[in-house]
Amino acid sequence: MKLKRILLISVLFISILFPREVKAHPFYISLCQINFNEEDDILEFAFKIFAEDLEQSFKDKGMEPLFLGEAIENVNSDSLIVDYLNSKVTVKLNDTDTQFYYIGKELEDDAVWCYLEIKDVDNIETLTMSNKILLDTFRDQTNIVQFTIQRKTTNYLFSRNKTFDYIYNSK
Repeated sequence: MKLKRILLISVLFISILFPREVKAHPFYISLCQINFNEEDDILEFAFKIFAEDLEQSFKDKGMEPLFLGEAIENVNSDSLIVDYLNSKVTVKLNDTDTQFYYIGKELEDDAVWCYLEIKDVDNIETLTMSNKILLDTFRDQTNIVQFTIQRKTTNYLFSRNKTFDYIYNSK
C-alpha cells in the first residue's frame, strides 16, 4: 500500500515538472470523396478536413485566421479556403488542367466539409490528382481520396512521400 502511494506521488510530481504537450488528435488525415455524376456531367468533390488543422496551417503561413464556426468567423473564410485548396490540389481530366467551382462548406463536429465541383464533364478517360493538403504543416499527414465512378469506389493515399497519383484510366 505504501509502495502504491509513493508511486502515485512520484508520477504526479514528474508530470508537474515535465508536462507533455497534449495534441487534439493523434493522427493527421483529410478525406476527399470524388464522385462522377454522369447524369449532370459534374465531377463532385467533398473534402473533410479537421478545422483545427486547417487553422494551424493558416497560422503557420501567417495567413488570416478563419475562426471556423465561431461568432467571429472570418467573412473571407470561404475564399481563403478555396484559395488554399486550389494551391494544394490539382486535377487533370483527360490530360487537361481543370478549374474547381466552389459550392460551399459546412461544419461537422471538429471538421469542415468543403464542396467543390468540375462542370461539363462529358466523360472521363483519365483522371490524375495531386493532393498536398496540410503536408507542409504536419509531418505525418495522410490524405485519403475515394473515387466513385459507375458505382465502383477506389481508394488512394497521399502523403509527403506520394503527392500524385493516377486516379482513373478507362483505357
